[in-house]
Amino acid sequence: MALADLMGAENTLSDADTRDTIESWSSLVDVQILSMIQSDLAIEADEELVELATVGELLDALVARGALSR
Repeated sequence: MALADLMGAENTLSDADTRDTIESWSSLVDVQILSMIQSDLAIEADEELVELATVGELLDALVARGALSR
């Protein structure tokens, strides 16, 4: 999963993970995630996506926007 690669959390990323549980999830990673969403998924990365707290919330938001399936 590209998200896990960005966070350096290969094989350990779960829906419940947050910025508090992934030590390498920094503001730089936030920018990289938003960039990836825009370039790879053609989804406008807006404030709503930035404010999501967990990996699962982010994935659910992308599913709701038709960018992914779970």
